[in-house]
Amino acid sequence: MSDSDRNEAKARSGYARAVNAPKLTADALQHLMQHKSYTTTQQYINMSKQVDDAVAVLHVPEVLRAAT
Repeated sequence: MSDSDRNEAKARSGYARAVNAPKLTADALQHLMQHKSYTTTQQYINMSKQVDDAVAVLHVPEVLRAAT
């Protein structure tokens, strides 16, 4: 995989997470991302859930929470 292909894959992955993959139906996400395979769409949905779960348990120092 070339650097260009890797960058495109990272951009698509970030875009899928940015559009709240778990909040869209799988069909809507598949159409939006133009995936030919439902399996590919499911991978994005699963990855998004894992990232959301990991972020949910991160410790955020009080000073940073107060700033929001």
